[in-house]
Amino acid sequence: MKIGFLTFSVAAILLLTACSGNPKEKNNENTADGKEISSNNSNAKSKEGVEYLNTQSFIDKVFDFRNEPEWKYKGDIPVVIDFYADWCGPCKRVAPIMEELSAEFKGKVRFYKVNTDMEQELANAFNIQSIPSIMLCPMQGKPTMSVGAYPKDEYVKMINEVLLKNK
Repeated sequence: MKIGFLTFSVAAILLLTACSGNPKEKNNENTADGKEISSNNSNAKSKEGVEYLNTQSFIDKVFDFRNEPEWKYKGDIPVVIDFYADWCGPCKRVAPIMEELSAEFKGKVRFYKVNTDMEQELANAFNIQSIPSIMLCPMQGKPTMSVGAYPKDEYVKMINEVLLKNK
């Protein structure tokens, strides 16, 4: 009975904390200090070090999904990738959490953002249907995906368990 309730609760939370759909809005991202960052700039970094990736920079830095049949992470430290859209309310709640985490895990975990509206090929390659979708890529093994907006402590737990293996 508890498992059924827990399953129902998790499903309800996911439905309430994730966006789906694909409005045609294409806005630029703003940092905490109001500075505008274009989401399609592969070298753009926000205040604390979250880097915005386009499809080509994802291929160069994370994984060449166009040419590699099996997952092979290219990075030198684990990575968290936030698949988001500018119009998504839950994505806007997750953004400052990712900024804080990028500062807290600096040198241990790298943080990227991918605008699913602007990088549709990349979003399709990873079957992103709801956002925010957070991909955790460890140094070894396949990535894991989390869908929906969670509190900061849940992301810390995921990072420690999946990426840093601190259980």
